[in-house]
Amino acid sequence: MGSLKGLSLRNKILIYCDYGCSDITNLHKELERCFQDKGIKISEVDASGIIKENALNEEVLAFFMPGGASTPYRQKLKEYGNDKIAEYVKNGGVYFGICAGAYYACDKINFEMDVPELRLERTGMNLINAAAVGTLYKELGIAPYSPDTSSAAVVDIRCEDDGAVCAAYYHGGPYFDISEDKECEVLGTYENVKNHPPAIIAKKYGKGMVLASGVHLEDSGERLGAAIHKLKKDRDNALAIAEQLKKREISRQILFNKMMNRIR
Repeated sequence: MGSLKGLSLRNKILIYCDYGCSDITNLHKELERCFQDKGIKISEVDASGIIKENALNEEVLAFFMPGGASTPYRQKLKEYGNDKIAEYVKNGGVYFGICAGAYYACDKINFEMDVPELRLERTGMNLINAAAVGTLYKELGIAPYSPDTSSAAVVDIRCEDDGAVCAAYYHGGPYFDISEDKECEVLGTYENVKNHPPAIIAKKYGKGMVLASGVHLEDSGERLGAAIHKLKKDRDNALAIAEQLKKREISRQILFNKMMNRIR
């Protein structure tokens, strides 16, 4: 599956920013790094912009659904907003889901199925006929999902195109069971998880494309470290994770750039 070319009218990238989203600062900065010198403007859109203002139009090269929580996404977008997103992709756009945005893109969401207080089992947008299964707390030796870094880790992602192993920040994302969707392409796998399940996948959808990443490939160690204040309860662990990412920043950027090459 190649990148989408010849989209001369598409000169902007939109990041969803509404109830349920985590901080999108790092994603915004990384997209600017990759696209600003190509004349692509990076901006945000909320549910109202999608539903009422036709924000997802022929000028939008890609729409990013970031990390956060998929339940509030559903509450704000509802069926009509989801239909608007699907229509945009079908007409040649790109949906790129990260963590919660990746769960949301799939047909099935299976989140912390063995943790009663966190368990979530429901359908997603069905842009990809796959199950998004998470978290990988047992496989990675971390805690079930928590907002702090007790449930975060630096993971190795093996790129399927050339076998390169790159670093990425993991915090509650899924792996993908694509056994029911033979049209899915695996772009990256979890190298340090048994059986190396898919971590990043892509699929054509109409004239467009859907990409879903279980990892926060946009988060650099430098930016994560700068965001940690001295009163943070898990400061030592958070700084240790940030330091691991700093040491492998080149490989993280390689991974991010590879995925961005799919849409430019």
